[in-house]
Order: sequence, then structure tokens, then C-alpha cells
Amino acid sequence: MRTMSAEPRGDQAERQLGEEEFIALIVRHERRVCAFIQTLLPLDGDVDDLMQEVSVVAWQKFRSFVYHGTTPDEQFVSWLCTIAKFQVMNERKKRLSKKTVVPFDDTLVEELASLQLQQSSYFEDRRSALAECLMKLPPRDREVIRLKYGLNEPIAAIAEYLDRKQVTAYQLIAHLRGKLLECVRLTLQREGH
Repeated sequence: MRTMSAEPRGDQAERQLGEEEFIALIVRHERRVCAFIQTLLPLDGDVDDLMQEVSVVAWQKFRSFVYHGTTPDEQFVSWLCTIAKFQVMNERKKRLSKKTVVPFDDTLVEELASLQLQQSSYFEDRRSALAECLMKLPPRDREVIRLKYGLNEPIAAIAEYLDRKQVTAYQLIAHLRGKLLECVRLTLQREGH
């Protein structure tokens, strides 16, 4: 389905999403919305369930979502996070009525939600910069990073993969971490952060 244009608003037209675009945006930004939910319900195993609820509510209301500009991504994430905030608040009310422990009061949840929404694009830019920097590494170094941070392998297994001593594996990981940190910093600086 194609994007439909509505009446112009200022210098940009108001646009709605088609069904296929909506689904693609949900899939593309699910991780960001889950991270947002996690900030509001730390140490909670219900994040995936709440994300499903957010997706259902968003689907029911997706015809009401309009965006301005050429791409809907950031406005869509903000819209989903607003839905998520209300789902979290509803979940908190349910827990309070069941006398389940709720770690934060509603004011703090509101403040956390606002801060997370303000910072979400920066965090996504950092994630994108890291992905770009990882692709610049040689395959062996990428595999070391995947083993250490993706699979959480012990240093002994990484040393075995490298056919090196454990101290050498530690040194390589520290070197790669520093290299990635500097690459991300330069990438973000180049993009105006």
C-alpha cells in the first residue's frame, strides 16, 4: 500500500501510513520501543508482553497516525512510545490494585518517559554508528567482539578461538573496545552530535 497525502500543513504535507509501511515501521523500531518500556519497568519480564499490547493498540489506531516530512520514523517511534507510556501506566494501576510492588511513582515514570523520548534518536544514532564501525573491523576482530559481547563467551574460549594466551585475548578486546569507542565518537561528531 502506498503513502497517502492529505492537505498541506505549513510547508510540509500531512501523510498517513499504509498497512505495509506500518508493519515495516513496527518491525524496524520494536527494539527501540522495548528499550523505552524497559526504562519505565526496569527488571521486569513483561516487556515483550507490553510490546505486543503496544503493537495491538497501535494497529487499532494506525489510521489516526499522521506525520510530516519525508520519513515517518522518528515521529512514529515517538507515537509508539506515547502508547507504550500509557500501557505501562495501565500495567502499574493493575499491579497497585493487586498490591504488587511497583518500584516508581507515576511522576517518576512520566519524567523517565519524557527523558527517554528526548534521547531516543541519539541512542539510535549511537547504535547505528557502532554498527557502521563494527563493519569496518576485519572479520576476525568482528568475531572476537561477537564472541565477547554478543555471546558472552568466557575469555578462555576467545583465547582458544584466537589460538593465543588469555592475557593476549584480554589485550585484544581492550584494544578493539577502544578502537570502536573512538570510531563511534568520530562518527557521531561528523554527524553533528
